[in-house]
Amino acid sequence: MGAGVPHRIYHCSRIRNIIRRLVRGKSSGMTMIETVITLAMLGIIGVAALSGLASLVISGGVAVDRASIIAIAQRQLEYVKTLPYQAAPTAYAVIEVPSPYRVTCEAQPLPDGNMQKVVVAVTKGGRSSLVIEDIKVNR
Repeated sequence: MGAGVPHRIYHCSRIRNIIRRLVRGKSSGMTMIETVITLAMLGIIGVAALSGLASLVISGGVAVDRASIIAIAQRQLEYVKTLPYQAAPTAYAVIEVPSPYRVTCEAQPLPDGNMQKVVVAVTKGGRSSLVIEDIKVNR
């Protein structure tokens, strides 16, 4: 009877070890497949974040460019209003603008005879970006 007790303890501890391995798994660390899957998921999340950041930077650049074009057109119209009225000009003088931009300013007489329609066009890289119109009155 004394010899059977140690044998039972051995079987109990062996069963406990088997149950622990089944519950916990064979390894206490991460396997290679788990590591690869985790890195792939982090890579996908990183690519999505960087593409979102890139689109924000591009849209910010477009907004700055649009604001510059509007400011150039408004400055040209204000400059034309300071010039003396000319009876039949085809174009007024233009302001200096930064390198990639060009501005043109044309005037068309209106039937009244004392007013002109002033058309200001701003282009960037040869492509029309903005056209605005205003009226100049002979005072």
